Amino acid sequence: MNVGRNEPCPCGSGKKYKKCCMLKINQRKEREKISTERMAETPPTPLNATTTSPPAESIRLCADTFIRQLETVEVESIFKLTDRALAELKIKPNFSYADIAKAIDFDERFELAKGQLCCLAGSDPIKLYVKRLGF
Repeated sequence: MNVGRNEPCPCGSGKKYKKCCMLKINQRKEREKISTERMAETPPTPLNATTTSPPAESIRLCADTFIRQLETVEVESIFKLTDRALAELKIKPNFSYADIAKAIDFDERFELAKGQLCCLAGSDPIKLYVKRLGF
């Protein structure tokens, strides 16, 4: 279905499409594009950490730390969760953001959306994030 810019928005808000959902869709696409570019540019090993441990052990430690973080913030990006966990644990991982996203996707304690937004199991990361943004 293709909606014209000046037609009523199909969501039923009564606004024109260009003033309602078109803006949200364009903003979401831009955020996804930036996140994808960031993942592609991110080096596999972040700097400024002190201890090195095997990749699986580092990922497990980070995931355990995510639980504590998500009890406070409800939903967050894998990038921020990982950076905070690494700083807290003072470890130098030998894995990439994509590696930890794959591991979290298979971990039953978490829900993951588009490989980037993470929340505790039983919640919808997209709904929590939209709520946090105030939409």
